[in-house]
Amino acid sequence: MLKIDTVKTRNAIKTHPLWQTAILASTHLLNDFYTNFLSPVLPILITNFGLTKFEAGTLNAFLQWPSVIQPFVGRWADKTNLQKYIFILPLITGIFISLIGVAPNTTLIAIMLFIGGLSSATFHAVASPVAGKVSGKHTGKGLSLWMVGGEVGWMLSPILIIAFINTFSFKKIPYLIIPTALITALLYFRLKKIDGVRNHVKITNGSASASLKATLPILVPMIALAITRSMIQSTTSVYVPTYLTEMGANLWLAGATLSLTTGGGVLGAIAGGIYKDKVGGKPVLFASMVGSVIFFFLFLYSTQFLQIAALFFTGFFSGLYLPVALAMVQEYSPENRSFATGIYQAFLFTIGSVASMTIGYLYDRLGAQPTFTICGIVGLIGVIFVLFIPGKKKPEAKAMQEA
Repeated sequence: MLKIDTVKTRNAIKTHPLWQTAILASTHLLNDFYTNFLSPVLPILITNFGLTKFEAGTLNAFLQWPSVIQPFVGRWADKTNLQKYIFILPLITGIFISLIGVAPNTTLIAIMLFIGGLSSATFHAVASPVAGKVSGKHTGKGLSLWMVGGEVGWMLSPILIIAFINTFSFKKIPYLIIPTALITALLYFRLKKIDGVRNHVKITNGSASASLKATLPILVPMIALAITRSMIQSTTSVYVPTYLTEMGANLWLAGATLSLTTGGGVLGAIAGGIYKDKVGGKPVLFASMVGSVIFFFLFLYSTQFLQIAALFFTGFFSGLYLPVALAMVQEYSPENRSFATGIYQAFLFTIGSVASMTIGYLYDRLGAQPTFTICGIVGLIGVIFVLFIPGKKKPEAKAMQEA
């Protein structure tokens, strides 16, 4: 009879790259659970403070703007062990974003969102490269797990926050800090056992300008792709709940629909990583852009069940993009992993904030349907930029041998 050594099996699981990535993904879930608080409560803030759509979009921008620090944090993380602080950052994010429930005016709400955004930006700049590094040869699957953690946080957030508000009240949101602190303590004991967190390898790879020059060939088309994608992404993640409430849906249904879209994104993130490892990144990115545009237009020009299904598949095809793009950026620049990831994510989040403000401005002046149509057209243009994404760089030693 075959005997199984449970101790060896348990140790093998704990040291497997994908298990370690899954632990990191759980911190991503906690952090992004809070960063998606704003969208489902925007209708409440609009009513309570008499905000226009542009002003509401500006609040979202305060949450996203701090992402401009990511390249600097990434460069710092390449040289200093910031990974050991990963566990505390989601708690800081959660504390300040939860405080919007008791903020008496929009100025304080903006400040709370900005500080929460700083914490979230630091978290993404530090933790995301670690997730890619500990994934080893399973980069696509590993970063899918990482992205799924964030997407699950986004998916659960609208449902749970609306349920919490309906059960208690909007002003009781800060009480959520208590369970978050307990979860943070548990994550600390898990994270400190991960090699990529415990052992930091200092990177001395030249000046920042040299690192930037090395990463530009992949960053330029990826950022251009992110710009065109951001219009649809910001519409579905920020304005769909407000749009649906204006169309007669109650707040619960609008929040649940947002979670459904995010649920599609979770499945998309899983599929994206799997197929990236099988067929490469560019075909998956092409499918992501085309599919999300098609189903976004179907959402605009359909009703009832078909509209809900279209939102789900918009989320699915949009979700394909995230782990694939991140994996391709990290694979192209392994020697500048944190720096390249920081630049890419800084643009990704900052573009999202600009897009949300632009959409809010157009929404106020043109209405929902014309504005969303413009967003879909811009998204379609992004397909062109997939063609300009380079393949992985050859290692220098190998390239010299082949020359």
